Amino acid sequence: ICQIDPRPDECLLGDGSSYRGVIQISQSGHTCQRWDSQSPHNHLYQRLFPSLGLDENFCRNPGGSSERPWCYTTDPEVRWEHCNIPRCDSVGVYIVDSGIRYSHEEFQGRADWSGFDAFDDTGSNKGNDLEGHGTHVAALVGGRRFGVNPRVLLRSVRVLDN
Repeated sequence: ICQIDPRPDECLLGDGSSYRGVIQISQSGHTCQRWDSQSPHNHLYQRLFPSLGLDENFCRNPGGSSERPWCYTTDPEVRWEHCNIPRCDSVGVYIVDSGIRYSHEEFQGRADWSGFDAFDDTGSNKGNDLEGHGTHVAALVGGRRFGVNPRVLLRSVRVLDN
């Protein structure tokens, strides 16, 4: 486990209108809808704000329209929801283990790939945990319920396999 300083594109400053990170999961774990999609929820944001980084399905706060970044969800029953983007004063930690399962509810969108996976030459796995141990370690460090620091940014460095 190594501590890192968060990159500005990974954390929240003010209302998050300048946030350009890649978190794409809402605060309750819903996958975000792509901004260029009108399904399952219709909206005008990409047309109204073409230069505000409404890329892919990443959490954004276009035009400072809310108190923090949010997204439309892919759940037809939940139109939109805020995202848990860590504040820039959060600590970042590399989890050097079997990877991290990024979608785990304990991480609330705060887990991501560091860019290194010792067992993935093609880059298709991106440090995803296939064994469970790294996810367990990450939850001890930064899980929302029982982690040492539930605001920490978690970065997977996969060095263990089967």
